[in-house]
Formats: sequence, structure tokens, C-alpha cells
Amino acid sequence: MAVEDVTLPAMRRLFADITRGADQAQAKVIAIIDAKHADFVSAADQVGGLSHVLEDLRCDIHKAGEQLRNASGIGTGTVQMQTGACVTQDRTLAAKQRSAVAEHGELKADLDFLDARSNVLSIMLEAHCVIDKVDKLSDAGKYVEAAAVILDIAEKLQKVSAPKSEREPGLMQAAKISYYQRRTWLTTRLQSILLHVVQLRGRSVAICYGNEGGDAEATSLQQVWEALHMLEVQKQRVEQLAEQLMRVVLQPLLDAARKLPAGQIVTATVTRDRARECVVWTWDTAQEARILEERMLNTNDNCGGGMADKEQKRRPPASDVLPVLESLFVFVQEHLSGASADVYSLFGKWLWPATIFCVIQHFDTCGTDRGEALESFETLMQSKGLIARGENTLSRHVRENKRSLGEQSHSTVLTEVRNWLMQWDNSLVSVCDATEPGSVTELLAKLPRKESTPGESSMIAATSGDLGDGISFNKELQQWLQQDVGLLRVPTMNVSSATHKLVSRVRNLMDDMVNGNGRAEDLNRLVREICALFAILRPYAQKAQLRTSPHSCAIFFSDCLYLVHALIILQYTHRKQLASDKPHLAIFVDLVPQLRRLGENHFLAMLRHMQEQIVIALVPCDFAAGVAQDRAYIAAEAALGAAVQRVKEAAQGMASALPRQLLHETAGLLFGVVCQDLRGKLFKLQHATPDEVSHLSALLASALNGGRQALAAVGIQTPQKDAEQPPRGSTEIPGWGILALTADLLGSGFSRFMEKRTLLLKTLRKEEILKLMSLSWRDDVFPPQEAWAALNSDE
Repeated sequence: MAVEDVTLPAMRRLFADITRGADQAQAKVIAIIDAKHADFVSAADQVGGLSHVLEDLRCDIHKAGEQLRNASGIGTGTVQMQTGACVTQDRTLAAKQRSAVAEHGELKADLDFLDARSNVLSIMLEAHCVIDKVDKLSDAGKYVEAAAVILDIAEKLQKVSAPKSEREPGLMQAAKISYYQRRTWLTTRLQSILLHVVQLRGRSVAICYGNEGGDAEATSLQQVWEALHMLEVQKQRVEQLAEQLMRVVLQPLLDAARKLPAGQIVTATVTRDRARECVVWTWDTAQEARILEERMLNTNDNCGGGMADKEQKRRPPASDVLPVLESLFVFVQEHLSGASADVYSLFGKWLWPATIFCVIQHFDTCGTDRGEALESFETLMQSKGLIARGENTLSRHVRENKRSLGEQSHSTVLTEVRNWLMQWDNSLVSVCDATEPGSVTELLAKLPRKESTPGESSMIAATSGDLGDGISFNKELQQWLQQDVGLLRVPTMNVSSATHKLVSRVRNLMDDMVNGNGRAEDLNRLVREICALFAILRPYAQKAQLRTSPHSCAIFFSDCLYLVHALIILQYTHRKQLASDKPHLAIFVDLVPQLRRLGENHFLAMLRHMQEQIVIALVPCDFAAGVAQDRAYIAAEAALGAAVQRVKEAAQGMASALPRQLLHETAGLLFGVVCQDLRGKLFKLQHATPDEVSHLSALLASALNGGRQALAAVGIQTPQKDAEQPPRGSTEIPGWGILALTADLLGSGFSRFMEKRTLLLKTLRKEEILKLMSLSWRDDVFPPQEAWAALNSDE
């Protein structure tokens, strides 16, 4: 190699390779030093010499590097020779090391083979000894210990088994055959004991606790189930036994229970037979008079039903068979499962689905107690561990059944209410606060009375805690109710029988909500649907009469007021009786404005129609058409009589339903239309002859007399003819005072006007007084303007 080819980086790489090779060789020598001591001693000496050579080489390389930096012409022959010698010596050492490693590996493999054969022989010998122990434990009746030994043998054999059985030696295969034979024999033996201990017959289950055959001691079911569990066959044996129990005992029991004639029930008993050394559960049928009476009553109550109802009544109640099933499952827990929760839950896994399917399919689950017995039965089985906590088939069935029955009941109620509203009944029912159930009068009467202190009011003093059960009045509201005798009270009025029954049904539904007969949310929704049905069908049933018939419209308005009052009172009578999270379900005040507005709109529409009819009837009563003539006067008087008659008929029609105060106000408003119409026509006259003035005065007086008679027919007291002030507490009639004063002063002289000066100035406007004066006299000496000045002066 040329001197210029030897560079410092090349020399460094070469030195690194030589050092790496020396380290590897040293590691291999150390690894095999135990097996080849002499060789390793020699190799160690050579490694020491090699280390010196490498150290010298490292120094030479360093010197060569220095020379390369300082001069360029130095050859590399010496370095190459030394490097070649080192490489040759390292190869010789590596060959010896490889030979030593191969020989060490062969020796180690032989040793491992011998150890494996020794271990297998040891395990085989131990397995044969343990297998004999299984026989001894089984003969002694210690099946749990025998099963534990079987598991230990299986674990040991698993450790020395080959991946493929055909490659195993004959001794190993013989050991496995012996293991499988013992395992099968033990399983069969436990099955035989299980058949001896558990004896299933058509109407009984017997658990024998005596020993079988030559057992040293009696074997309990707990030991049997534990041993079967250790042998991993417990689940299969429980499944087989549960299937036999279902087929031999449980299914015949359910079939007999659902086919029993009326008056018979199934019963269960548990007895201990000391002679046979066993505990026996037995079911049988028995006569029950109470059941017979209930079945007969159900048959009589539903004799008019359809085929579906009859079929439903032929299904016996589930409550008749549930006690027997409970007794059987408790017997399984206490005796058949060997006090093992796992075994009991396995029985439940196989017995429960078929049992509840038959109960739901063939028994009346929600007939008499709305499914409470079924839910209690499921809860009990969950607490005992037969079924998991999440198993809710029965309770879900009860909820669905309740929901279905609730929907059917809701449909029935809504259909019944619809029939009430559509099949109109003319009969009326009188209602008042004193006799109305749950009225304010009744609630206040239940409040406890407390002695009031001298500084307090003489009213009843009570606090919110003294209001009694179910009454939801606070102290302030109670005081207002005592002070205002009309607040939240039902006025005396008449309502339709349909609405009266509807309100009674609403109260019954609220009572059901309080008593828990149905979901509170569903009952609240049903009440709202009933109110919606009323709002739609009640005006629809008489839509042709509500506008034209004061009688029909008054009944409808009273119905709306009655329903609104009932909805308002419900929150005070039922809210406190509901659960703490459901008091809002007794509040229906959001429906009050809608229903009140419904009645008011129809009632105002009827009043407007009646006003129009009265005005039309008064059209022939024209004061400007020569009223002094007989023809005009007779026509005016007839029109006036017709208008008054309309007022009277309307008032009498409304009197059959409306409260007294509302009736008086409404009748006064209707006659006020007559008064206002006559007043307008009178003050529109420009002039009138004395004869016409006389006739006009007579017409006005006739109108007042007719109005007195019409209003008196409904109990309204009107002012007397000469009275300047209306009676105290009388109904205000729009225009009555003006019409009465005008009829009195029309055609009178100035002196008469001065007598009525105070009332005249209080009742009429200036223009009306001037018009009345101009119509009453034609005196150019004392014109109306001067008369007004004198009338209006303070002197």
C-alpha cells in the first residue's frame, strides 16, 4: 500500500475493528471458562499477550499519525506487517473459542434432556400415587377433596403434555387414561348421589339427607355442588335438574292452577319425614269459599261483557298461584341449592323465564290488585338471589298493563264525557258554595278555631300549620276569604247536568291521583283533555242557539264559570295531599283564562245580538214622524212594547241559569239599550207641537212602566216614579235616570225645571237641558238660554 493511501481516518477505523474483535473474543472466553478450564487458562494467557500487542499497535498507530501530520513520505509497510500478524493470531483464537462453545452446548443439551426425563418420571410417579388417593377419598365420601385432587392431577399432567398426544410416550398416555377414568367415575358418582338426594315426583320434591350405600358419612348437597363446580360440570347438572323440576313438578302445578274450577286454589306445604330422613315440599288443591265468592261476583258483574271479557274472567288471578311458587323457590334456595348463591341463581336462570311466561300467559296478573302481588313477588325473588336486580319482566308487564288499562280507562272516560256533552240534556242542577264538595265554605269550616288576642281581629286565627290535612290556605288568603264573602265562592246558579257530571268526574280523577290509583301525570293529562273536550264540544253542541237564545247562552256561561271555579279550587283541596315532587299536577290555573274567555266571548256575542234585536224592534218608534197622529203613535207604542218584551224574555231566559248579581247587571244593560235609544231619538228632535210633546211624554212613561214590569220579573228593584235617588243597592240601569227625568219634565214649565234643578244639572248635559226646554215650551219672553242661565246660577 502506498504511503499516501495510509491516512489517519483509515488507521482509526482499523484500530476500532481490532479492538471490537478483541472484546468479543474476551467475552466468549469468559463465557466458556467453567466448562473448559484448561483451555480458558491458555486462552487467557494469549488474550494477555494480545492485549500487549494491541497496546503496542495503538502506540505505533499514534506515532504513525504524528509522522503523517509532519511529513509525507513515510511508508506503511511496518504497520501493515504488524496488523496482519495480529489478525492472524485473532482468527486462531476465534476458531478455538467456537469449538469450545459448540462442545459446551452439546453437554448442556444432554443435561437438559436428562433433567426433563427425570421431571416427567417424577410427575408420572406422583400422579399414579395421587390417583390412588382419589379412590380412597371417594370411598370415604370426601368428594370435594377428591375433586381437588383431580384438579391437581390435571394441572400436573398439563405441564408435561406434548402438543400432540400421538408423540407422547406410552407411560404418559396410560397416566392420562387413568386420570380421565377417575374424573368420569367421580362425576358419575356425584350424579348418582344427586339423584339419590333429590327425588322429583308429580306433586312433590324430596331432599334426602341420609347417607347412600356404603358412604362413611352422609353427603350434603352443598358438597355435591361444590365438587361439581370444581369438576366444571356444575352448570350442566343444574340445567338438567332444573329442566326435570320444570317438567315433573312446576309445569303440572301451573297447568293445574290455571284449570282449577271456581272455589279451589293450590296450596304448598313443607314437611320433614324423619323415617325416610328427608324434607318434602308438596303442592295440592284446596277449597276456598272466599275465592268462590269473589269469582261469582266477578262473573255477575261482567255477565253483560263481550267474549273477550268473559275469556279474561276465566283466567284465574295470579295471586292464587304466587304463594305456591314463592314457597317452591324458597325450598329450592334452602334445600336444593345447598345454600349456594351461585347454584340458586343458576336455578333461577332456567326456571324463572318459563315460570313467568306461563303466569303472564295464563293468569290474570293485574285484575284485583293492579299487579301489586306480581311486583312484590318479583322483588322478593330479587332479594333472595333467584334473579338479578336488573330482571324486571314482571314489573315491566305490570307497568305496560297499567298503561294499557289506563289508556283504555282514559278512552272510556273521554267517550263518556263526549256523550254527556253531545247528547244534550235540558235538565239543570242547582249549585252553590254551601253544598258544593270541596268548596271554600266547606274548607273554612274544617279549619280549627283559635282564641284571638285582644289586639287581633275577631276573625278565626289560624296558621298554615293548623289548616288541616289537604287544605292549602295560607294565613293571608284565609283572612281575605273571611273578609270577602264572594272570593273563590261558587255563586248560587244552575248548570247543565252534563257539566255537573263532568266536574264530578274531574274531582274523582283528582282523588284517584291522591290515592295513587294510576300515574299522576296521566291523570293530570286526562283532566286537561276533558277540559279541552268541554271547550270544543260544549259550544259545538249548541252553536245554533248560543247567539240567539239567552237561555242556552246563560247555561253555557254558567257551565264555564262552574268549571273554572272547580279548577281553581283543586289546587287548594288536593295539592298538599300529593307527593312532594308532584304538587304542580293539581294546578290547572293555566286553563282558567281560556275557559273564562270562552264563556265571556259567547255571552257577549249573545248580548250584542240582543242589543241589535232591541234596536231593530225600536225602529218603528220614530219621534219625528208626527207622533201625535194615531197611526204613528200606535206604531211607536207597539214597537216600544216589542222592545220591552224582548228585554223581559231575555231576562227571564237568563234567570234560569245565571247568578243573581250577573243576571241583574245583564238585564239592566239590555233595558239600558231601550233607554239610550229613546234618549237619542228625543234629543234629536228639532221641534215638536204641544200635542206631540204630550204624546212623547206618554211614550216615555209607558217605556218606564214596561221596564219596571220586565225587570221586576227577574227581581230587579227600580226607582219609584217620584224618587230622585235610586234605592240603595239597586242595579244601575244605563239611561234610566235620564229617561225618567225627561219623561217627568217634558212639557213642564220653568218652575217645574227649577224644582228639579239639582237632579237636572247632575243628570243631563247643557245641550240636553236646552233641548228639553225648547221642546217643553215656546216662550219668546223667556227663551231657553236665559232659562239655562237662571237654572245654572248659584242664587
